[in-house]
Amino acid sequence: MNALWNVGTLDRVIFMFPVTVFAVILAGVLYRLGRKRRIRTTEFWEPIVACLTVVLVFVGIYAGYASFRNQTRLAAETALNEGADNLFAVEIDHPELRCLYSNFGHDDPQACVARLAADRDRWSLAIFYVEESWFTLEKASEDRANWGSQYAGDIGYWADDVSDDPSGMFAFYLLNQHSVPAAKARMTRAGVCIADLCDGYSKVRGALIKAKAADGPDLCASPQVRAQSRSRCPA
Repeated sequence: MNALWNVGTLDRVIFMFPVTVFAVILAGVLYRLGRKRRIRTTEFWEPIVACLTVVLVFVGIYAGYASFRNQTRLAAETALNEGADNLFAVEIDHPELRCLYSNFGHDDPQACVARLAADRDRWSLAIFYVEESWFTLEKASEDRANWGSQYAGDIGYWADDVSDDPSGMFAFYLLNQHSVPAAKARMTRAGVCIADLCDGYSKVRGALIKAKAADGPDLCASPQVRAQSRSRCPA
């Protein structure tokens, strides 16, 4: 979205407008005083009234925009929440997808990916789940910037879980969709940081090869790409 519609940018513009108007008024008054040594009352109040009228009109416009922004924010949060609920329902119906995340016990990422890679339907469902997860996280961050939505903060734990990416599926999806720089940019937009995209990609590709389901060349064969795929993530 255009930077003008970014909620933070627009709010700063709104704040600076009346400040600028009153600064112009003060500068005009001081200029007249400097030239005439005195100023008539009418000369003092007329520009102030005109400028205040402009400010009030602008504030009215902003009030209308703020109402529109809040309604849009609520609609966006509702839509994202419904989408996240649908993904949660998929997890409940297909517990094999829970191994995409760290479970802090009984974790076996390699076996997880092997089970998914060995079955066409499971694999298709896993790719759908990963794709929708990226969309939800990215859209939540976008809505926070554009409309002041709080939903991205509410699902911050989810972004952290995706950042762990023990199975490599989230990294695998990104590198199949984007170049390394574009994949990193998308991670940033989603509030995610996977430390080594190529490491996760290679784990999943290896499982697909064993299942005789690999498709296409190794996207991380180049040492330069492998080096580029690493990120410094906050602890």
